[in-house]
Amino acid sequence: QELALPTDRPRPAQPTHAGGLVRFELPAGLHGRLASLARDHGATVFMALQATVATLLTRLGAGTDIPLGTPTAGRTDQALDDLV
Repeated sequence: QELALPTDRPRPAQPTHAGGLVRFELPAGLHGRLASLARDHGATVFMALQATVATLLTRLGAGTDIPLGTPTAGRTDQALDDLV
């Protein structure tokens, strides 16, 4: 299901499933505060950033059920299935 979110360009007529990449750097102080926040809540920095993206999408009108995925490789051990 497509989310009606504000975009910076129109969607193509046919989906291409092509992704993009945006590089950015966090200042050391901000990273330290983010790492501390994550640690205080038993999470990783990645999990804290993913929660931030979900919060942003919610505030942009995506609702509260935000499906976010991350491509992974090498998780063939069934004991890791319920890790996150």
